[in-house]
Amino acid sequence: MRRGLVIGAAGIALALIALASPDQPGAAAGAAANAADELAPAPEAAPVADHAHAHPQIAAHADHGTHPLTAEHAALYRDVDLLDGAWTAAREGDYDRARALLAQHGAEYPRPEDDMREGLALLVDCMAGARADAVDRAQQFYDTRTHSMMRRRIRRHCLARTAHHPGSER
Repeated sequence: MRRGLVIGAAGIALALIALASPDQPGAAAGAAANAADELAPAPEAAPVADHAHAHPQIAAHADHGTHPLTAEHAALYRDVDLLDGAWTAAREGDYDRARALLAQHGAEYPRPEDDMREGLALLVDCMAGARADAVDRAQQFYDTRTHSMMRRRIRRHCLARTAHHPGSER
């Protein structure tokens, strides 16, 4: 049951990142942007951030000892921080840093299929200058990963900028 809760928490955290795109302003976007500025480490620095100062829920419980920041929690935050840092770097046009953070994420969290990491890697390639192969890979991702939270960003940043996608006129 504990593993299910951890997986569920990771899904919620990743959903918040997906909602926090610049084309959808709101409270979640502002919170994610602030968290990315404070928590995403440089690719050279790999320590896990101290999240108690940035996450009031954790800080509030830290004094009472009822909900400590466990290694599992720290790993979840680190996972999200690396992905969010890569997205922030891509939005800022720092594609080398975005790629370095994605490579670091892959080294720390080696999963056979990582929808978020793969989608972000495609976004970085497209945003860096939509080469034909990046657009083709983005189209394949968009067509086959219908469950992905990355589809909207891929459509906007990779496919809508080209005549390659039939729905790009929207």
